[in-house]
Parts: sequence; structure tokens; C-alpha cells
Amino acid sequence: DDPTRAVLASMEFVQVFKRLELIGRFGVTTGRSYCGVCGSAKRMEYTCLGDCVNLSARLMSHATPLGILCDEETSKHSTGEIVYKALAPIKVKGKANPINIFKPMLKESSEPIGLTIDRKIHFPWYDNPIDGSNVSSKDNIQMSKAKVLQLCSVARWEGIAKVLEMIGG
Repeated sequence: DDPTRAVLASMEFVQVFKRLELIGRFGVTTGRSYCGVCGSAKRMEYTCLGDCVNLSARLMSHATPLGILCDEETSKHSTGEIVYKALAPIKVKGKANPINIFKPMLKESSEPIGLTIDRKIHFPWYDNPIDGSNVSSKDNIQMSKAKVLQLCSVARWEGIAKVLEMIGG
């Protein structure tokens, strides 16, 4: 869920920047990168390197003030709680072809999150599957529970067992 968390963090930063009356632009990309120490014993620095890091910087430069732009990989690998509006592809330095870009928006939740009034537990992935796939199962809640177990694979942990008992699993 890294792409989803990165986009949600950017959305929170936008709110913080608004309150502080600051201007920021955000570019979120998904891919492999190197993050770590580079250099020699005399001069070391922590850095992030990779194509997706460079693309993120390019997206930031194209974003509107307090805007967020995402690449196609991020839009494909985010969970269903975020919806994306496709924008016109842009040409960026270092890329031969135009890059498809997307504007992320929060999907409105139809149910409360957590403990509901009727004392049942409801999570966003009941409506929006964790893996971002389309809901096609007749029993979305059972499908979601199975995906949580599959993704977490910690069903025998004491805490997980208690949660499963609470949600009837």
C-alpha cells in the first residue's frame, strides 16, 4: 500500500501547507529506487536515486501550487480509496515519450470507518479492495477479509485472532 500512503501523505501535507499559508507542489511516483548513503569516508550524504525519483521531481515542477500529480504506476497500484483523474500527458526532460499523469482525489466513504453505530467493524477496504481491483464478488466483505489474510499472512497472531473474532471471521 506504499503508493496509497504516499498519496494520502501528500494530501495531508497540502492541508498543512494551506494552514501555514505556504506553497508546495507534490509529485508521487511508484518504482524502484536506491535510498541510502553515497560518497566516501570524507564526504557522505544520504540520497535517493532512480528514474522514479527524477520523474517525481518533474511532476512537482508541473504541478499547480498546492497540487499533487501522480504517474501511471501510482494510479494503478493505489487502493480504491483514492480515485484518479487522467490529465493530458506531459513531456518531461529525460523521457522520449510524453508521460501520462493523474490527479488524485479521495473517494468519499459511504460508511463510517471503524466501529459503527450497530457495533460492527467497518474498514474502507470493504468498499474499496486493498489491491485496487474492481469489486466483482457477491460477498465483498468475505472477499476483503480473505485478501487481508492473504496480504498480512499473520492469521495466527494473537492480535489478529482477536480482530478476526470481532469481525466474525
